[in-house]
Amino acid sequence: MYSKITTEVKPATTSAKLTYASAFDSDFYLLLRERRCATLADMQDAALEVESNIMVVEKLKGNVERRRQRGEPSSSSDPKIDKMTKMIESLTFEISKLKVE
Repeated sequence: MYSKITTEVKPATTSAKLTYASAFDSDFYLLLRERRCATLADMQDAALEVESNIMVVEKLKGNVERRRQRGEPSSSSDPKIDKMTKMIESLTFEISKLKVE
């Protein structure tokens, strides 16, 4: 749609990217802005990637919470999975700190 706007009224690319990114919640906005996309089309593609990453994190976070509620140990027999789980939990914590700030 952006490309169909006439030149006389079309906002600057930077303005369009800021407006697009600000339409999302603050966590999503920050993750999207960190991608430093050159064009609005690139930002839209990045938004799909960010969305899928957030969905994976939420799913993993939900799995950990369900294990805790059932009293199951959160560690698996695979150290790589344990390491990845800890990294995702750490990233989730860092994102929540950014949200507070």
